[in-house]
Amino acid sequence: MKIKVILSVAVTVLFFIALSRGQDAPRDGGPNICPTVATETVSETVSYNEPYTYRTTTWCWSWAFFRCSQYFTKYRLGLRIEQRTIYKMINKCCLGYINVNGICLAQCSNDCNNHGACVAPGICKCSPGFTGNNCQSVCVEGTWGSDCDRRCDCSGHGTCSTVDGICMCAAGYTGENCQTTCHKSFGVNCQIPCACQNGATCDHVTGACDCAPGFYGPLCHLECPPGTHGDSCQNKCLCQNGGKCHPVTGTCDCSHIFGYTGAYCNEPCPDNMWGFNCNSTCPVCYNGKCKQATGKCECFFGYSGDNCQTQCQPGRYGDSCQIQCPCLNGGTCYQTNYGGDIACNCSTGYIGKYCNQTCPCDNGARCYYTVTGIIGCDCPAGFIGDKCNIRACPPNKYGVSCEYDCMCVQNRTELCHPYTGHCFCKPGWQGIYCNQPCSFPYYGENCTKVCDCLNNGDCHHITGECQCQPGYKGVRCGERCDEGTFGYKCEEQCYCKNGASCNASNGRCTCTPGWNGTFCTSPCDGYYGLNCASQCLCSKMTSVCDPFEGTCRCQPGYTGKYCTEQCSAGRFGSQCSQLCSSYCVQTKSISCHHVTGECICKPGWNGLNCKSPCPASKWGPNCLNSCNCKNDGTCDSTTGNCICPPGYLGTYCEQKCGGNTYGKDCAFRCQVCGQNEQCNPVTGVCELASCPPGYTGPNCQVACPPNTYSQNCSGICSKECDNTKAYCDAVTGKCICYPGFYGPNCQYSCPTNKYGLDCKYDCACENGICRPYDGHCHCYAGYTGLMCSQSCPPSMYGNLCNQTCRCLDMEYCSSVNGCLLKPSANQSVKEQEFSTPVTLVIVVVIVATILLVLLILGVLYFRRRVKRLKHQNREQDNTTRDLEFVAHDGFGNPTYNSTLEDNQQNRNRSPSSLASHDAHHLAGLFEMDNPDKNVYTTHKSDINGTYNKKLTEKMMFYSIPDNK
Repeated sequence: MKIKVILSVAVTVLFFIALSRGQDAPRDGGPNICPTVATETVSETVSYNEPYTYRTTTWCWSWAFFRCSQYFTKYRLGLRIEQRTIYKMINKCCLGYINVNGICLAQCSNDCNNHGACVAPGICKCSPGFTGNNCQSVCVEGTWGSDCDRRCDCSGHGTCSTVDGICMCAAGYTGENCQTTCHKSFGVNCQIPCACQNGATCDHVTGACDCAPGFYGPLCHLECPPGTHGDSCQNKCLCQNGGKCHPVTGTCDCSHIFGYTGAYCNEPCPDNMWGFNCNSTCPVCYNGKCKQATGKCECFFGYSGDNCQTQCQPGRYGDSCQIQCPCLNGGTCYQTNYGGDIACNCSTGYIGKYCNQTCPCDNGARCYYTVTGIIGCDCPAGFIGDKCNIRACPPNKYGVSCEYDCMCVQNRTELCHPYTGHCFCKPGWQGIYCNQPCSFPYYGENCTKVCDCLNNGDCHHITGECQCQPGYKGVRCGERCDEGTFGYKCEEQCYCKNGASCNASNGRCTCTPGWNGTFCTSPCDGYYGLNCASQCLCSKMTSVCDPFEGTCRCQPGYTGKYCTEQCSAGRFGSQCSQLCSSYCVQTKSISCHHVTGECICKPGWNGLNCKSPCPASKWGPNCLNSCNCKNDGTCDSTTGNCICPPGYLGTYCEQKCGGNTYGKDCAFRCQVCGQNEQCNPVTGVCELASCPPGYTGPNCQVACPPNTYSQNCSGICSKECDNTKAYCDAVTGKCICYPGFYGPNCQYSCPTNKYGLDCKYDCACENGICRPYDGHCHCYAGYTGLMCSQSCPPSMYGNLCNQTCRCLDMEYCSSVNGCLLKPSANQSVKEQEFSTPVTLVIVVVIVATILLVLLILGVLYFRRRVKRLKHQNREQDNTTRDLEFVAHDGFGNPTYNSTLEDNQQNRNRSPSSLASHDAHHLAGLFEMDNPDKNVYTTHKSDINGTYNKKLTEKMMFYSIPDNK
C-alpha cells in the first residue's frame, strides 16, 4: 500500500514539474533566450552569535583590597527563525521572438509578405526588388537589389531593373551605365545613322543637324548666299571696293582690286607697294619714296639717281647735285620746305646765317644775336653767368630754387646737374642714379670701352679685368683647365673612372664605350657602346650582351648571332656542344631538352626515360598539361581531347545534349515526352521540366538544400559562404549575412558596440556585453535586467544573479562575489573601578606609632593574599580561553586554525547540527547554493579599514595570531 502511495505521489510531482516547464519550453543554451527572475519566500532556522557581558576582577593599587572590576563582551551560540526570499531563473524567449518547437525564432509582421526572410524581431531581409519594414514595397525608381539598398548607376540617362540593376538607356545614349552618347548615330540604342553634311554635327537624341559656319539647310548641304557668312549665315560681309567675302570666315579677298588692300579692301597701298591688292613691290628707294601711281622713286633732298642711291658731295644739293651749299665751319644745308629755300644748320660753337661767327658760351648754352647785334648766351637751367660757366646750386642740390637733394650715388657719380638733377656717372657705372655697373661687354667711362675677354669670360665693369668662366684660365681666359681639374679657376678635382674624360667646366664625365653612370662606374645593361646608346639585340632570356661591342654570349642551350635559336635536335648545353643520352632516342621520347639534356617525352608519356604513361587529368609531352574536361569527362593523354560521358558533348564536355537527343555523343533520339516533361540527357527517360531557380522536387515545391542554388539546385554555393555566419541565396548563390556578421563573405563579427543585420544597430548594454546578432545583453557578474542596468536583488549574486548568499552576521552579501567579511574591526569595552587612597597625614602624625604597627601587619597579610588570587586568575583564564570569543584588540576566532577537512564537514551540516558543534567553528563557515563552487573568504580588518588581500583567496585557510 505504501509503495502505491509513493508511486502516485511521484507521478503527480513529475506531472506538475512537466506542466510548470511547458512542453515547448525554450531549450537551455539555445539562442534568443532571456532568463527571468522568479521569487519564493521560505522560513529557516539559523544560528548566530549572541553577545553578553562578562565581569571579572584583577589586581590593582586600590584601598578596596587591591581589586578592580573589568568587563568583557563575549558571544555564545544562539538560534532563530528567519524569512528568506529565494530567487529562481526561468527561460523565456526574448522580446520579439516566438517559441517554435522549443526554438526561439524571430517574429516579423505578415511573414515579410513572402518577399524576404525574417532575420531579427521585426527586421526583414528583403529579396532583390523589394523594400520596407515588411518587404511590402517595390523598389522606387533609381534603386534596386535586396532592401533596395543599391543606387542605380545609369548616369542620369536611363532607368534600371529593380532586381538586377541592369540599365535601359534613353534615346541617344548607350553603354553599360548609359554613360556614352551616340557617335555618328542617334535614337534608341543609337540605331539610326546621321545624314548631316559639310562637317555638321548630329544631335544624338533627335538626329537634328547643327550646321558648321558657312552652311545652312536641313542637312547643311547649302552654302551661305552672297553677302552673308558664319553660323546660320546670319553675319553680313564688310568687304569694300568690290572685295569678295568668304562664306565661312567672312574674310575679304582683295586680289582682283588695284591699289587697295587690308581686312576689308579699304586701305590704300602702303609705302614701297603698288598694283593689285598692293602685291607689286616698288623699286628700292634708298633715300626717297615710291610713287604708288607709277611705282618710281622720288628722291629726298641731297640725293639723286633712279633709286635715290647717290648722295650729293658735301656742300652740294639739288637735282644731279649741281647746287653749292653756302654754309661754313662744318655747317650743313637743309631744305626749309619741300622743294623750297635752303638754310644752314651750324655746328656747335658757331652762329650766323652761314655759320661764319664763333659762339663764346659754355655748358651747352645757345648763342643768339641781341637787338644791338651783339652775340649773347642763353644759359641752360642750372647755370648762370655771362658765359653760363657758374653752377646755380650747391654740389648736392638741384632744382629751380635748389630745393631738391641729388639722388645720385655719390661714390659712383662725377656730377649732379644743378637744375635737372641728372647724374653724370664715373667710369664703369650707368643708370639714372649711376647705380648700375656697365652692361657686358662694355666697361670704363660712359661704358663705351669693349671687353676683350675670350671664351665668354666676364670683365670688370670699371677696369676691364677678365673674370674667366669655369673651365678656363689666363689673363684673357684663353687657356683650358689642365687634365684632371675643372671648375672656377680650375680648382676642382675630377673623379671620372674607367678611362672617362672630364668636362673642364662642370666636371661631368664622358664615359668610354661600355660604361655609364655619374662617374662611369657602371657597365651598360641592355645597351652597349659610347654612352650606352646602342641597344643590344641579344635575347635577354638566353644570352648576355657585351657592353663594349654588343656581341652576344649565348646561354647553354642556345646558339645563333642573337642567341635566339635552340640547339638542334640531339644536342644541348653550352654552345650546343653536348650530345643527348641514348635513352632519349627511344620510341617514347622525342629528343632531349636543349638546356639540361633531360629527355622530352612524346605526348602521353613522362618519367626520366619516358617509360611512364600520363596519370589521370594530365596529357601532352612529359604530361605537363592539365585536362579541362567538365562533367566527369576524361581527356586523351596524347592530344588532350575530352572524351565525354553520356549526356554531354562539346570541346570540354560543357554542353548537355539538346535537340531532343541523349546518350553517348548525344547520338540517340528521345521518346516523345508529356506536357511539362523533358528528356533526361543521360538516360533518355522523360522527367519533369526544370524548376525555377531555388526550387526542386516533382512539383517544384521543395526549396533547394543548403549550399545549393539556381535551377534544379544545380549550383554549388561558395565554400566561403559559411553556414554559421551566412546563408547562400537559393536563387542567386550570393552570401546573405546572418545578423551579427558582415563582410564580402560574412567573415567578420560585428564590432563590440554594434549588432543586428549588417551591424547597423547600436548596443544599449550598460553593464554587460551585447550579443552581436540580436543585441541581447549578457550582463557582467552582479547585474541583471534587459539592459544590465540593475544590480542583483538582495541576497543574490554572481552571473545572471542566480546564486544565493547565506551570510553570517559578521558578513555582507556582495552582488559579485557573495559573502564577504564586514570591513570594521571588533572592539572591546573595558571598565576599571578605581579607588583613590585616603591621605591620613594628620592621623599618621597623631597615631604614628599605632598605624606603623598595623601597616606592617597589613602588608604582610595582603601580599600573601595577592599571590593566592593571581594564581586563581591564571587557572580560570586557561579553562575559558578556548570556549569564548573575546572581543579584545583583534580576533579571537580559532576557526582560522581549522583544517580543510573540518570545514568540509561543517559545510554539509544542517543548522540544527551546527548548534551542537563547537562555537568557535561558526565564524569560518559559509554555505552557498552550489557546493561545487563554494568559496571560503576571510577578511581581517585593522583599525584603519585595510585588509590582507591574501586572506581572500579561494579554498585557503589561515591561523591569525592576536598580535597580527
